[in-house]
Amino acid sequence: VVVLGPSLIRYIGAQPVRTEAAATLPLIDWKLVRFSFWMAVSQGSWHGLQQYVFWHLAFVSGNAAAAMYFAVRLFAQLILLGGQTMSRALSAHVTRLWESTEREAALRRLEAGTKAGVLVVLAGAVVMSFLKPLILKAFPESYELGGACLDALLLAYAWFAALEFLLIRFHLEERSVWTFVSSLTGAVANVALACLVLGIRGDGVADVAEMLPRAGWVCAAGSGTTVLTCLILLTVTGRRPSIATMLMIAALGVIGAGGTWGLTFLLILVAGAFADTGVFTAGERAMIVDWIRRR
Repeated sequence: VVVLGPSLIRYIGAQPVRTEAAATLPLIDWKLVRFSFWMAVSQGSWHGLQQYVFWHLAFVSGNAAAAMYFAVRLFAQLILLGGQTMSRALSAHVTRLWESTEREAALRRLEAGTKAGVLVVLAGAVVMSFLKPLILKAFPESYELGGACLDALLLAYAWFAALEFLLIRFHLEERSVWTFVSSLTGAVANVALACLVLGIRGDGVADVAEMLPRAGWVCAAGSGTTVLTCLILLTVTGRRPSIATMLMIAALGVIGAGGTWGLTFLLILVAGAFADTGVFTAGERAMIVDWIRRR
């Protein structure tokens, strides 16, 4: 930006105005500037939301506990990575429909894609929960205590992944300020809960076995607060997803109970997805199958 920015500005300024309509456009699109600003600060609060518990754990329990937490969290973040990949593909598809004035069709695709994405996220988290013994073998034996926070972190990042789908509704209308409000609320909740649950003694000697599960649940509570805030804002602003979608997102909480409970609920959801139970409508099932075939 620093090196090439001035040259880029001069190049753009030297381009001829091709139409009369273009000549009437303002030099600065303040709507775009506002959108970019709120997206930038929301990314800051988003990363603070994810990183604060790690820092606080290091503060109260020392670097060894923080290292175990960080190592296990790397695997939990794979759930978020998968969710982001799916949500980016869905966002591109839905945005194309939205901008071609097919807004009702775009919202229907978004609804179906969100539910399908949440189902895949749940499946991924359940698989990783069952693979916990194998995951821990990737680390030194001293890191075995880190397994105590894996299920809570899987829940946290499953909710983070679900949030990626929900935020598409704000991005379609360029309401990035609500993205910031959601992540900021979660970040503030994380700080408050970390101080309350993990303590504020900075001597680095708190019991590791006790603090690791607590840290995982603080992270899960922060992500849950972010999702809840987002759902409230969507409802207040008239962009609320369907009841079935909200119930599926809430039901991700079963991940925290461990792989067995998660698998049980996953099988129920999968069975419901192929029957007229309200999980997916017939139109949504046909839409998802058609989209998969086109891939």
